[in-house]
Amino acid sequence: QYGSGTVQAVSDFQRRNDLPETGIADRNTMAALFNENAKKALKPYVLKVSVSDQRVYAYAPDRNGEYTDLVRTMKCSTGRKGTPTPTGTFTDTAPGARWHFFKKFNCWAQYAFYIQGDIMFHSVLYSQKGGKVTQSSVNHLGSRASHGCVRLSVEDAKWIWNNCPANTRVEVY
Repeated sequence: QYGSGTVQAVSDFQRRNDLPETGIADRNTMAALFNENAKKALKPYVLKVSVSDQRVYAYAPDRNGEYTDLVRTMKCSTGRKGTPTPTGTFTDTAPGARWHFFKKFNCWAQYAFYIQGDIMFHSVLYSQKGGKVTQSSVNHLGSRASHGCVRLSVEDAKWIWNNCPANTRVEVY
């Protein structure tokens, strides 16, 4: 079906490729769509992690394809001074397991999303899968408390897991 979502997607493609924004897949739009030089769809978000603010900011692309539209701000806990969260730009990212077990620390977290290696976004901690969250991990949101990962509320970790596909750009600064 060619509904409103398709019209918006075609219009966005036309804008990215300097075509008239009609929302109609006309001959010129179809030719551009299958051209190897076409500017393809953008990722839905860029995630920026501020270690100093202890916040994760999710940005969506604006009309010009720049990631300037702030759509969500999330309180987090990044790595402690001795086990800091690595800084830089990461693009080889991917959703992980719904429940992740940390063997070294004998605890669980929900909604793992890999940033780099073993460093990931994940929920606050649980002493057992499906149990209650550990109150100390909730209380420490907003301060450096992890061993390098970016710890979030369950709701925020789930949002990233549900809305950010593989190769979502993550900037940690």
